[in-house]
Amino acid sequence: MQPRLHRDLDAFASVAEPLFRTDAVTHTVALTVLAQLRSGWYPIEDARTLLTVHDGGRAVGATLRVAGWPLLASGLPPESAEPVARALLEHDPELAAVSGPKDRATAFAAAWFAAYLEQTGAVIPSGTAAGASTGPTVAAVQAPSSGAASAPAPSSDAASAPAPCSGEASAPALASGEASAPAPGSGAASAHAPNPAQSPTSATVEVPAPAAPPGAVEEVRLRLFRLGTLVPPEGVSGTARLAGPADLDLVGKWMREFHAEAAPEAPSPEPETLRGPLERPGELRALLLWLDGGEPVALAGASAPIEAMSRIGPVYTPPDRRGRGYGSAVTSAATRWALDAGARHVVLFTDLANPISNGIYPRLGYRPVHDAVQLALPTRSN
Repeated sequence: MQPRLHRDLDAFASVAEPLFRTDAVTHTVALTVLAQLRSGWYPIEDARTLLTVHDGGRAVGATLRVAGWPLLASGLPPESAEPVARALLEHDPELAAVSGPKDRATAFAAAWFAAYLEQTGAVIPSGTAAGASTGPTVAAVQAPSSGAASAPAPSSDAASAPAPCSGEASAPALASGEASAPAPGSGAASAHAPNPAQSPTSATVEVPAPAAPPGAVEEVRLRLFRLGTLVPPEGVSGTARLAGPADLDLVGKWMREFHAEAAPEAPSPEPETLRGPLERPGELRALLLWLDGGEPVALAGASAPIEAMSRIGPVYTPPDRRGRGYGSAVTSAATRWALDAGARHVVLFTDLANPISNGIYPRLGYRPVHDAVQLALPTRSN
């Protein structure tokens, strides 16, 4: 399989988007991040990686990464992990995490660890997925002390493959699901309560594959849910409305608080990036407020439908307003907005370490689709 790095967003999208649209639920984050890049929500220079995978001239996979966020692995077939890891080890030295469905993210992580050892001769730092893993091992090649072997260069839609952090894929640094939710990478949807807790002279070594207990390999364990039949909560005081331009200060404040609690290492959205959704709700996403006694008490977002798929997130209730059902109510309202906007598949991610959100969403009619993970990776930039 041959990885191909792209400098041009449209060239990448012409190949990747049809692949992502074949299963909009599985590729929910990739589709929404791509839409955000094309709309200007993220500056194009924040697109660190735009990569497609080809087999015999046929496109079979795609991945992308926006600065500050993990690589999105939903579109990477496991058999493409090794060539993609080798290509990105050279191209994206700041890549520090991968997220996506568990089988695809772990396949990429295992390949990354093997390539990292081969190309750098370094020891996997303790605390990363490989260094902490107690799971199965994969064979890797320790590079000879005289120097690391170079990885085969991927093809590119430019005259030559981009140098690390060069061209459109380089520049300053923004999950879940979007600039306003944790992570391109998935993004747990809610913050209702704090989370509880081969050269002939080379030597072959065994590198642990990424399969360790939570807190070692897995920085975040996620579950993707899809709506069955919406069951609105009963007995919650208040009503919902779309957030508008006059709510910019409040929404910006709650977004910062949400990120600080749910995704402290991810970049928080700049207030100005929220102006578009507040002025033109539904063009890219909508933000809804739950009001009790006329006062905003909770927030939920919903992405504009793509291939009849909309993702809910973030969901945020300030700490002093929790325990009253506002999170459930505003999630239900955001879900109803998505359905009315034409979504047939409404999805959201939860952090499996948060029992509150994992209890709320099934009661609203959401059902599990698959588990996903975010895995730490050793970086070339360290």
